Amino acid sequence: LNELCELVVDAIFRATPAEVVAVLALRDNKDPEPVVYRTRGIGTRTYHKVSNFVSHEVLDSRHAVLAANVAESAQLKNRDSLTELHISSLICAPVTFGDQFVGLLHMYRANPAVPLNADDLEFTLAVARQLGAVWHRLRTETSLTAEVRSLKDLLRVESELVGESPALATVATHVGSVAET
Repeated sequence: LNELCELVVDAIFRATPAEVVAVLALRDNKDPEPVVYRTRGIGTRTYHKVSNFVSHEVLDSRHAVLAANVAESAQLKNRDSLTELHISSLICAPVTFGDQFVGLLHMYRANPAVPLNADDLEFTLAVARQLGAVWHRLRTETSLTAEVRSLKDLLRVESELVGESPALATVATHVGSVAET
């Protein structure tokens, strides 16, 4: 998942003027947790918590947020996390698969001369849709791999109970190879 999210951040940096990008995961109905957080050209790479207000707005509305001028937004201009980072524009987009939220994409820009705009939002939404589909596949694959491993272990235990004849070993090998497909 980290490698996938790193690729997403690289693509966003190449295609948009974003200076900070974070990919957050939603787990067990808790606050979003960072998977990847990177900055470009605005100081150190220390993690600054992304705006909970913006995250919750996106989660509640199920729509992305674009604020081209945070200073003019009555809802955003006094938020500590945004003023601490000196954010002039931001995008937050949901990462979904079907009706299920799997994460969030946060993008910030401090330089007001070139704010994040509607084109950046469209690109981000397209990336978020693709990320959601691949993220879901990775979760499914991980779950299925664990299930196969569990079934193989169970087969080993049961075959030990029955015996260890050459014929039984051949059957276990065939079942094990079929389970992987």
